This record gives sequence, structure tokens and C-alpha cells, in this order.
Amino acid sequence: MDEHDEVKGMLFGSIEDADTRSEMKYKLQEIKTDLRMLFNLLRGDFGDRKTALKIRNEHNEVNKLGETTDRPFDSEVNLFIVSPELRGMGYGKKLMDRYIEFCKENDLHSAFLWTDIGCSYNFYEKYGFKLYKQF
Repeated sequence: MDEHDEVKGMLFGSIEDADTRSEMKYKLQEIKTDLRMLFNLLRGDFGDRKTALKIRNEHNEVNKLGETTDRPFDSEVNLFIVSPELRGMGYGKKLMDRYIEFCKENDLHSAFLWTDIGCSYNFYEKYGFKLYKQF
């Protein structure tokens, strides 16, 4: 968030290999986060509402397709967005660094994310991500 409390970037991650209690706790947090994101989306914080909602829905569909693929991983980057005007200025790096620290603090050794062909693969490779599967 900037000095005007406007959302400029987000990274949501989750623990995939958790016990039932932790899984429920994180699922509730995920729902809360999704509602907050939807609220910001509907307010227009991510640009054109129709386009942002379409992207969110596409993300959710891809996420459903991949639910069986995530089993070998400890963690998932569920959503990673940086406002277009701030890309290349280090904000994404700060968000990813915080996520990596979260993984270390929670003894998570592997993570995955879904992305599209328009992403900056070099960015993810710097953090040790490798192409696992394409569809």
C-alpha cells in the first residue's frame, strides 16, 4: 500500500502440507484474503473492474485444474500482482523476499506458482523456481 492506502501490489501464499487444524486456519485466512481482494477489485483498485474480475476468474479456474499437481510442494504462491506503473522498481522483489522469508520461518522447502506465458520467467528463476509443468 502506498501513502494514500492504495493497494499497489499483493502476494498471497499458502502452506500446502499442513495438518488439519492448520489447514482449516489457512483456509479461513484464504477466504478472508479473497474477500478483501474481491472488495478491492470491485472498488477499482486493480484498474478496470471487468478486466480484473475476468483475470481473477481465470486464475481461479487454472487453480482448480492444478489442485492435483500441487501435492509434491510445501507451499504455493496463490496470487502475485504488482501495479503496472510500479513494475521494475523493486516492489515485486520485496514481496517475493517476504514470501521466501515466510517459507523459511515455517520450514517450507518447496513452493510452486501458476503463471502465464506473459510473465517474467527470469524473475522467478532468480528465486530458484523451475518450470514444472505446462498445459
